[in-house]
Amino acid sequence: TSGAIAPIESETTKETITELITYNGRIYVLSAPDRQIWRHSLTGNKLSTKNPWIKGSANELNEAAAIAIDGDVYVLTKQGGILKFASGILQSWQIAGTEEALYTRLFASPNHDYLIALNSSSKKVIVWRKTDGKLLAQYVLSSLDNLVDLVMAEDARTAYVTDGRQIYKFEVAPQ
Repeated sequence: TSGAIAPIESETTKETITELITYNGRIYVLSAPDRQIWRHSLTGNKLSTKNPWIKGSANELNEAAAIAIDGDVYVLTKQGGILKFASGILQSWQIAGTEEALYTRLFASPNHDYLIALNSSSKKVIVWRKTDGKLLAQYVLSSLDNLVDLVMAEDARTAYVTDGRQIYKFEVAPQ
């Protein structure tokens, strides 16, 4: 089926949208050029005035590539680093136990205690504990090529990845 596409009125321009995500009934717009995450409410076809979610300076966001939200906000940088923000403030938090760089997708959910990243080039899914960044598991998907996205099921045990043509699932059981 096809439906009508309607533009959403917004102060955020397409030149500043790096990625967007919904959480808790709001739309969050990651803007690397603005070094900000804009929070909006949606009413009909109009977004509310953009409200800055990041408090203070966030120069680290100039290389932002992706975002995941579970109450806290995780930002994937183009260099492969992951930043954690709580209530708009950058946290002193680091991922540990892996030398991977270039993660391409990031996933977090309030339904589980894991932060999960996809590294397409090494065909790996990496799982860290959100509280302290400790490495919990690495899954090598060597039989798959060109992985482009990753999501977790609400049961926090099943991961889905896609190569753009097929969806694959596997069980995640971090220690």
